[in-house]
Amino acid sequence: MKNVLLIMVVLFAGLNLALAQESTSEALPTLAEVVVAATQGEAPEFTTLLAAVEAADPTVLGVLANPALSPRVTVFAPTDQAFADLQGAIGEEAFNAILADPAQLTEVLLYHVAPGYEDAQWISTTLMTRGGAFSLPTTNGQHLDVALDGDKVMVDGATVITTDIQASNGVIHVIDRVMLPELRTIGQILGAKANTPHSPEFTTLLTAVDSADPAVLATLADPEASITLFAPTDAAFAAFDATRLQALLMDRRNLTEILLYHVLPQEVSTVTIYDEPLLLGEATTSEGTFFNTAYPGNRVTIHFMLDRGGFRADVNRANILRYDIDAVNGVIHIIDTVLRPDSER
Repeated sequence: MKNVLLIMVVLFAGLNLALAQESTSEALPTLAEVVVAATQGEAPEFTTLLAAVEAADPTVLGVLANPALSPRVTVFAPTDQAFADLQGAIGEEAFNAILADPAQLTEVLLYHVAPGYEDAQWISTTLMTRGGAFSLPTTNGQHLDVALDGDKVMVDGATVITTDIQASNGVIHVIDRVMLPELRTIGQILGAKANTPHSPEFTTLLTAVDSADPAVLATLADPEASITLFAPTDAAFAAFDATRLQALLMDRRNLTEILLYHVLPQEVSTVTIYDEPLLLGEATTSEGTFFNTAYPGNRVTIHFMLDRGGFRADVNRANILRYDIDAVNGVIHIIDTVLRPDSER
């Protein structure tokens, strides 16, 4: 993997140098001007993207057209074929409904924009240092999963097919798929995963939520909330013996306290954990960063590591198996152990 990444870094670095040399003779166009110019070329491209930008909230076009934008942004631009593929997948009626809904369309477009100038070399280097995958925040508040698939860079399942189209206010990477932000709540996501026919997950967690105080489910299902859930797998609950687990599920008060201990009353992504632990945490020591939980008077400790295996994190020493599962009301991190308030260090 590292050899592939090193080759990518060299190739992308060469591309950046060539583009930089070309741009010295004249000022770079804005992101908006790049898109407009592409629609007027001999082989027009980004025509649907331009139509979407024009139909969305005017602030989207305002960002792309601002030559003094600071910080600059990174745009993952779907091709016309990508939009055609989306229309084929969801149907013409649903596709036209998105284009006719400025609010939803704006969220979709903002999901394709990352704050900061993240060129191909930066992406390649970050993939190398984070073990081949990382989470990239977007301007709609959710995250893109960036990963390698062989020698291809994938962004939320879309393949990056062209990199580093330079603009004065950012950079464009062309992708072959339209990416859609998550519109479900954490509660809805847990329900869907628990009812997956072939590989259900979180079935015990969902049973626990249903058995606890209704306020727990109300919190997870509130679309206006902004929370973090550390979600134990079914295997994590299976570590309890059957009698103990059954007793726990029947003890509503204790069960409610344990579940609330898995919830942070704020959204904490891996970007926060890794780059800005003091931004939302209560305090940071050699043990990690402390975060208050929704169970009053109790907090958890999140500890992160960066080594040859990439970025890893744990919460109260429970391994975080998967990060940054977006929901409309927050983020989910999957863990391999059920957290207990009395385990706080």
